[in-house]
Amino acid sequence: MVDDKAHQRVRSKLLPAYQGKGITNQEQVIDGQIAKFVGLIEKKYVSTTTRGAGGKTTKPFDMGKEFSYFTQDAISAVEFGKPFGYMDEDDDFYGAIAAMEGMLLPCALMGLLQPLLWLVTSPLAKPFMPRKTDRHGVGRLLGVIDGRVSERYGEKKVRNMDVLQVLVDTGLPREEVEAEALVHLLAGTDTTAGALRNTVFFLSTNPGAYRRLQDEIDNVAGRVTRPVIADAEARELKFLQACLKESLRMWPPISGLQAKTSDTDDVICGLNVPAGTNIGLSIFDMMRDKDVFGDDAEVYEPLRWLEAESEKLKEMEATQGLVFASGSKWECLGKRLANIEMGKVLFELFLRFDFKMMNPAEPFRWTHMGFTLHEDMNVIITKRESNLGVPVVNNHLVH
Repeated sequence: MVDDKAHQRVRSKLLPAYQGKGITNQEQVIDGQIAKFVGLIEKKYVSTTTRGAGGKTTKPFDMGKEFSYFTQDAISAVEFGKPFGYMDEDDDFYGAIAAMEGMLLPCALMGLLQPLLWLVTSPLAKPFMPRKTDRHGVGRLLGVIDGRVSERYGEKKVRNMDVLQVLVDTGLPREEVEAEALVHLLAGTDTTAGALRNTVFFLSTNPGAYRRLQDEIDNVAGRVTRPVIADAEARELKFLQACLKESLRMWPPISGLQAKTSDTDDVICGLNVPAGTNIGLSIFDMMRDKDVFGDDAEVYEPLRWLEAESEKLKEMEATQGLVFASGSKWECLGKRLANIEMGKVLFELFLRFDFKMMNPAEPFRWTHMGFTLHEDMNVIITKRESNLGVPVVNNHLVH
């Protein structure tokens, strides 16, 4: 939305849903999807490195796909009270994830070229847009959302403790509820999945940080909530949080120009900027600013977040916070939920498994269009020799 008043009106109605107001089971819902994710890895993707009775096995785990399945199921479970089931099928069975990835370039262009946005939203483009009756792709996803939303209206209303119900209860028109449900899914999957897969990649190629993280995890493993660590406990793990901050700094999930425009003349960084001028930020350059992050700004080094002096840390956090547009009226509404997912799932994964890139010389292929798509991002997963973690039975963690 480019109108500030309209933006604030809708944002104020959406905030309770994103903050989980009145949803007392949200963390438990996420825990269920983490359990399913761990169970999927245990069942299909654990490799063996010794030639025992069963022989040595190598089972590549494509993070480019699998983390998207996890985040889609986690977000849909939080949104609708029931996951879409990507992890059950271990497949993009709607073709919706691939279709949404195909939308990234057009969306990036529409964000920069407003006439293109007008064209796409005009009646002329309607025959070419996805339909709720489609059997595949984004249209299929729209149909599923329409079905879930329909249950909350009509004579026999279904009430559930989830984000969708909070949106319905705000009094937003039904079409806006559907639109926001779709935005929640689009915004909360590729971004969080990208951050997770990048964190595993950076750690698997940084032995010092890798060992330090697992040492921190092992030191608390017997004292934290089981079967899945509580969000409050994960937030207390300083090195885990530093690893997440550093991953988001090194490779921000959203890094398009995201141009902003003022209706009045302004002065930005000492430059006179006339009204109506598009202003964008080069987030990759800002996150590698040596004046802010030090001479090793190009290096993945989580310790910088633990060793910086107070004033320097404030400057670093203010700059890194731009990944979520923190401190502005555009701050990501899903920031809280993303941090809950990331901290919890990374703890459980590094408690149980070891990760290494399958092809260190070419660890993955990537395409950048404001968002980043990773392909062939294969890792080899083995059970940890020193800590096998908590066993999994029938996709449910047990203690």
